[in-house]
Amino acid sequence: QALHIFPVGPSDHFVFIQGVLISASRTMVRGHAKEEAQAKNAAKLASSKKSGSQLEAREKGLKMVCLSCKLPMTNYKCLVQHYESKHPKETCPAEADCSK
Repeated sequence: QALHIFPVGPSDHFVFIQGVLISASRTMVRGHAKEEAQAKNAAKLASSKKSGSQLEAREKGLKMVCLSCKLPMTNYKCLVQHYESKHPKETCPAEADCSK
């Protein structure tokens, strides 16, 4: 059996046994191409980063506060439901009183 290895490119190797392609393997990129790939990935990550944190976005979304337990709520409807389930003996205050 004749084993022939033909390099096609800088990182490609094809193995032929009796004229039949058995495997095509890739080796790791080194040198200048590696540096270019790292720079490209860094630029891609920098462009896809979101500004701000999730905690800041959460704080902006929580606009109401339960006056009894100080639990933050997103809107007045949620606050009314909270009062019905957690503080059933108390009446829900007006919307203006609970705003942050």
